[in-house]
Amino acid sequence: MQKWSAGSLVGVSTMTFEQPSTFEQPFRLADAARAGRHRGDVRRMQRQGLLRRMLHGVYVDASVPETPQLRAAAVSCVLPPGAVVCRATAAWLHGVPIDRLGGGDEVADVPVEVCSPIGTPASRRRGVRGYTAHLTDDDVTTVYGVPVTTTVRTAYDLARWCDRWDALALLDALVLHSVPLTDLVDGLPSLDGLPWAEQARELVAAVDPGAQSPMESFMRLRYLDAGFPRPQTQVAVRDDAGVPGFWLDCGLEEKKFGFVYDGGQIHGPEREKVDRLRRAWISERGWRVEVFDRFAVLAHTPEFERAIGDALELTPVVRSYDERRRTRLHTKRRAATTA
Repeated sequence: MQKWSAGSLVGVSTMTFEQPSTFEQPFRLADAARAGRHRGDVRRMQRQGLLRRMLHGVYVDASVPETPQLRAAAVSCVLPPGAVVCRATAAWLHGVPIDRLGGGDEVADVPVEVCSPIGTPASRRRGVRGYTAHLTDDDVTTVYGVPVTTTVRTAYDLARWCDRWDALALLDALVLHSVPLTDLVDGLPSLDGLPWAEQARELVAAVDPGAQSPMESFMRLRYLDAGFPRPQTQVAVRDDAGVPGFWLDCGLEEKKFGFVYDGGQIHGPEREKVDRLRRAWISERGWRVEVFDRFAVLAHTPEFERAIGDALELTPVVRSYDERRRTRLHTKRRAATTA
């Protein structure tokens, strides 16, 4: 594998504090200390809204807009020598929004994931989660000078190592933002012999970039696990003239059946009247729609499967929560450092 190091980055400018009054590039607390600024000064400026934390221990002027280049500069501040950015952090650098990554509402809450060559110690520092992996030159690219796994390798790593639901949400987002689905399908033979390749193949077959949130991906996978026919995403309900009036998260257009996720913050109490009118309009056109909230989608009990089974007049396959998410297997994978 080609040796990469943060010291050889091209196109990434990190804060040197030659002009300590400016914070337009990401910097570490150690950089601030060398410039005579104490940790407490930085924290005070963060509380005052003058700085924002981009990653653990990495800050930037709060007024600087986030761009792909700024993301790369922030990661370069904490990237260990010889390591390559991988998994969820790689997805972030490839353009996946933070709300698709999980682990927190801000990227600063998510550890930076990196991998080092086989035979070298996995990085273990605060704010960084390290692994070791065999990476060929074809597996590594650069994003504004930062070495990162390619979109295809990133997708496969997430599909193999994540909880099934989280993995599908990330794959949906990657295909939406940065990698053609055909590239993932064509590269599946490269997974032969790798750990948990079977899960990756299964999830690549279920990818649909039409999902607009992780919960929609979770809901669709739970539906598929029950053995129901594959749904379409963003299904149009049309008026008498054939013009789309509303869109459903998922559904079967030929059966005039749909199911949607109600996140509360979008369809909250203030919109109850609007929702009732919308659902009445959809019902008048012969559609049946099942609405599920967060608790129904994540529930351990099978009410979700039974509701859809009743609507479709099909008997669902009911799986346990652990079987659907493979949480126990995921716990073992999280403890592993070899990717």
